Amino acid sequence: MLGQDDDSQVIKITTGNIGPPAPRAVESATWQAVGQARREQGLSIEQVAARAKVSPLVVEAIEAGAVERLPVGNGGRRETIAVCRILGLDPRPFLQDLSVRRPSVTAQLDAPRQVGRRTRFLIIGLVWILLSAVLVVGRALGWMDGSEDTSSTTTSAPTTTVSTTVPPNPAMAFTVEIQATRGGTPVKATVDTQVRYDQILEQGESVRLEGNVVELRVVQPTMVRVFVNGSPVAAEPEMYFGPPKEASEDEAP
Repeated sequence: MLGQDDDSQVIKITTGNIGPPAPRAVESATWQAVGQARREQGLSIEQVAARAKVSPLVVEAIEAGAVERLPVGNGGRRETIAVCRILGLDPRPFLQDLSVRRPSVTAQLDAPRQVGRRTRFLIIGLVWILLSAVLVVGRALGWMDGSEDTSSTTTSAPTTTVSTTVPPNPAMAFTVEIQATRGGTPVKATVDTQVRYDQILEQGESVRLEGNVVELRVVQPTMVRVFVNGSPVAAEPEMYFGPPKEASEDEAP
């Protein structure tokens, strides 16, 4: 059985084997300054949480130095800064400790602009793809008017010519051809005061007319193409090809 002197010697030996405090203990003591400042100001955890607009659990984690319990979204930096400002503490030592103990979260927060830039590029690319798809589908279904659209539709559909020509006559001044590009539209054609065509012109059909005076009535001009003496002209609901009407009236007896 050991005596009193021996016990003291054993105690001294055991105490001498204890090294310097662990880094964790030092870090925890640094964070404990938050709780100490709160108590000195006579504030409760709930009061600090309400003023800093954070959860009381977050305040408890900050006072205990349990940074792993802080929110992951911003690494706990926003909550730490808010609590320190309420208590009048400098948040920089705590933020530095956060960057050391949570390096993965800090690395994610270092490049928010790069992530935002990539997201914007991705959104712009998707918008261009959608617009291109709508344009292609619209042209294919005939939603959009234009020379390119009507030309492509005309070449893709088989052309059936409805012959309404009269015997060749060198005195005839106008050769008018009407081509239906899509759908069907009623067309009435009068050649030299006689009705030569009065029915629906279906897609892919065409009408060829020759005479000194050609008058056309088209219900839907956007669905046809008109050529006069081989040259395209703008399609209108009512078209007249012949001598000026004023001159014709003057020459009449």
